[in-house]
Amino acid sequence: MIQPDRYFRLKMKKKISAGILLTDGETDVLLPASDSRPSFQKGKETDVFVYNNRDSLRATERRPFAVQGEFAALTVKSVEPFGVFADWGIPKDLFIPSRNLDHDEYEPGETIIVRLTPNFGGDTTVGDCYIEDYLETDGIDLKPNDKVEILIYKLTKLGACAVVGNRFFGLLYHHDAQNAFYIGERRNAYVKKIREDGRIDLTLFPQGYRASQPVAEKTLLDALKAAGGVLPLGDASSPEEIEAAVGMSKALFKRTAGALYKRGKILIFDNKITVPLRRKPRPPRRS
Repeated sequence: MIQPDRYFRLKMKKKISAGILLTDGETDVLLPASDSRPSFQKGKETDVFVYNNRDSLRATERRPFAVQGEFAALTVKSVEPFGVFADWGIPKDLFIPSRNLDHDEYEPGETIIVRLTPNFGGDTTVGDCYIEDYLETDGIDLKPNDKVEILIYKLTKLGACAVVGNRFFGLLYHHDAQNAFYIGERRNAYVKKIREDGRIDLTLFPQGYRASQPVAEKTLLDALKAAGGVLPLGDASSPEEIEAAVGMSKALFKRTAGALYKRGKILIFDNKITVPLRRKPRPPRRS
């Protein structure tokens, strides 16, 4: 049985002016011509996402940004008195009804964090902004230093609140988070501690220098590259300046810079670090 807002593998049944009719043997679904890539071949199977288009089913080969049971950062497309419509990545926008909005004012272009859930009837999908209602505090199968994927959904006085692994609540404290973090950002982090209340403290680097060194070195080299090869950081820089620039403590910065210097990856000066200039090889002498 074909249900909306799910993936299906369907067979091509017939080509019509509006597109290609797909079927599971019982129900036909239109794959519009504007949304289809494969050439028609009767009986050929194709993977599609099926959604409701008013009173009929439609198929698309595009992948939505998320499906039921997942969290997503979407862009608001329109705001109505009864709710918000957001870009879902497919021809149909995702609807977030007013009851599921966590504040009163939204604007087109704004990022909105939602959990995708069935509507009251269970036949279609809506968004819900009350993220913490869906986060689990039991059955956490993680341990310190585990690498996890996070989605930042809220910024507070303590730090950045994140969905961890699409299941758990995590917090990046200000001293562990770069100022450049933004709502809707997806990135990797590391488990620092699992608290008694089932919430997870996060950090950008594994604990222990041996574990954190490779990550810290890549972070510092990437920051140098983004800054054009020069970062105005040195012994006189404050911990706050270093954290804002590269997102690590002063002690970790000094250890990392020292390790890179010993391997000839960077140069260290009193008030800056740089990438060494590479000399062009001399042309061979003419005989």
